Amino acid sequence: QAAALREGLPGPIAVGPQVAALIFRMVRMAFGAGWIEGGQVALTFRRPTPCDAFVTACGTVTDKEESGEKIRITCDVWVETADGEKTIVGTASGLVGKAEGG
Repeated sequence: QAAALREGLPGPIAVGPQVAALIFRMVRMAFGAGWIEGGQVALTFRRPTPCDAFVTACGTVTDKEESGEKIRITCDVWVETADGEKTIVGTASGLVGKAEGG
């Protein structure tokens, strides 16, 4: 706490990649091997996330596109605090079989 205050912050902040890992976990659960083999992500870190904040990774499907034998599902993704503030925003996509995504 003292170090954060010395730096002009209201309190300790979480490390950005650690918070973004919530998004990576979410898309891994959603796309399975299609995330590992063909996942793509573009994230913007909008503001620091306090260390003690309760945050949730969220996402919504925005597009489906054929990609060879698979379908690429694209989603808007974000991490939000309990009060609804989005600290990380971006897009993520993964591949699914045509029977799964069609």
